[in-house]
Amino acid sequence: SALRAGLMGGVLFAGQIGGRPLNSLRLLLYVAVAMLLWNPHLLLADIGFQLSFSAMLGIVLLSGPIAGRLVFIRWATLRPIAAMTIAATLFTFPLTLFNFGVGSLGGIAMNLIFLPALAPLMVLIFSALLVGLFHTYMAILIMKPADLFLSAMYWLAERIAVLPFSVVLVEPGSFMVLSIGYALVGVVTWYILSRDNRRVPAFMLYEPR
Repeated sequence: SALRAGLMGGVLFAGQIGGRPLNSLRLLLYVAVAMLLWNPHLLLADIGFQLSFSAMLGIVLLSGPIAGRLVFIRWATLRPIAAMTIAATLFTFPLTLFNFGVGSLGGIAMNLIFLPALAPLMVLIFSALLVGLFHTYMAILIMKPADLFLSAMYWLAERIAVLPFSVVLVEPGSFMVLSIGYALVGVVTWYILSRDNRRVPAFMLYEPR
């Protein structure tokens, strides 16, 4: 994921310097081809590569159209998070079931609840690490809110996991599950894009007012 992000950022920056702006889908394709030319085994042997690019493909293709349909979400910060979560989950769900035999639908709800708070959480943790170099007790105090947040997250994750239909279990390694899953993903993607008359760009995660 880090390598993909670095390559995409580098290609995008180079395109801006050269006056050749790239659309997100073409940029993702360039990066995938470059990484596979370097190491072709990534395509079949690296689950991280598969999941990373599947999630990004879903976000590039569907996050814009999905965000345009989430008009009932009034909080502008939450709408792009919801759109990206749904798009990434849709495109990675068959792969997750194929490789691990388990997929979480409850993870969508978890992301909507906790993702907006992750940035402040990381700031707290990083601050505690820095302060801990000089004063252990102060670092423990700084970490208290982060510890409470993480405990609440684990508690809620356990409660969501036991809800009916929140987790899908199948036999791992089933090519039938993989094939049917991506056939359904293709149908859903075609339907959403064909109905998206406004042509919201993929990088526009919510419509500006």
